[in-house]
Amino acid sequence: MVNRLTSLRAARKVSLFSMEVRVPNRIEYLVTFPVRSGIFGVGRLATRLSALAARHEIGEWHVGHWVDWRHTGIRIGFDTAVDAALAKSTCYEAATAIA
Repeated sequence: MVNRLTSLRAARKVSLFSMEVRVPNRIEYLVTFPVRSGIFGVGRLATRLSALAARHEIGEWHVGHWVDWRHTGIRIGFDTAVDAALAKSTCYEAATAIA
């Protein structure tokens, strides 16, 4: 019983202090999408971006921060300028549509 508790405590210490480190991309291309309908507009935008990524039309994308407290826009980061331009041209309607 004592050995089991000791091993559980050791495992717990490891899990408490282990971290996943993500090396940031040295250049990230930010696009600010105007958003209507708050989180629902961002949901439509995320669905469209995920579809583009699933078809390998764009690479990874990263959700940024709201531009203000009223949630009128959100920043999305892309790894390349080409991905950012394609997403901007094809996903604008998804974020600005009124539900």
